[in-house]
Amino acid sequence: MAAPAQSTSKLPFHPSFCEPDADTVLCSTDNTYFRVPSFALRNTSGLFRTMFTLPPCKDIPRCEETIPVYEPDDILVPMLEMICGLPVPKWLDYQHLERVLGLAEKWDTPGPLTIIRAAITAPLFLTHPLRLYAIATHFEWEEVAQVAAAASLSLCIFDPVHADALSTIPTIYLDPLLVLHAQRRDLFRKAIDSPARFTAGNVDPFYCSSCNVPIDNTSWRALKARMYEVMDMNPSGSCFYSSGDVDSWIEAEKCWGAVCSTKSCGSLNYDKLATLRQIRGCIEQLPTTVGAIKCV
Repeated sequence: MAAPAQSTSKLPFHPSFCEPDADTVLCSTDNTYFRVPSFALRNTSGLFRTMFTLPPCKDIPRCEETIPVYEPDDILVPMLEMICGLPVPKWLDYQHLERVLGLAEKWDTPGPLTIIRAAITAPLFLTHPLRLYAIATHFEWEEVAQVAAAASLSLCIFDPVHADALSTIPTIYLDPLLVLHAQRRDLFRKAIDSPARFTAGNVDPFYCSSCNVPIDNTSWRALKARMYEVMDMNPSGSCFYSSGDVDSWIEAEKCWGAVCSTKSCGSLNYDKLATLRQIRGCIEQLPTTVGAIKCV
């Protein structure tokens, strides 16, 4: 609702929004004033477009519109910068971004929403993929949601530390994300149990290529159990691309060092490099996306 007319010559205007020919004055909760052209507000905001079509109140004489906006400067300034085509602000953190998004949604401003959508997959926001996924699904940003889902694979999604973030995601969007994490874990287990992929470890019996004595696959089974456990905690499988990570496991050390039980033979049971290549091949075939993000 417009405020009564008052002299604006001595008001504390924001330096980026003080042009005298701008015909609308907004006032933040910090008592900072902003001169903004009404055509910019009308053309970019459904809320202001509706507001400016309402008949003026004849009981309140005024020389220009002064509209109280119930937002602080740190939220209002980036919104007005985007509306007026000024340089896009640097987002401080997720909380700041989410509050500006809330204002953009309240004002019905598709332009600022598009600008934020283009910026939201920056590294700053990918460090919190579940919050990013919550935002993307709320606004039905398909591509952003898929990026966030893929980034979330590095998380143990059921760790209590993520409970608050998960609680902000509606069930219709949360379920596909949980399915993606579970699918990767279970499909990985199926792949590493394949006799076709890992003949030496999964064919029983498998004979030593040097002396034709059956090999003991106990160490391989222990390594598979450890790999399954790791994929449950981190479905991205990133640890398998760093040989130092896997080599630090006691199960891997025993598996790569396992030799034929025939004393006169001593051949290695498994080819470490070939096995790691196969493991990585399994990971690369796992799904990385959730189902299409649709309107609920």
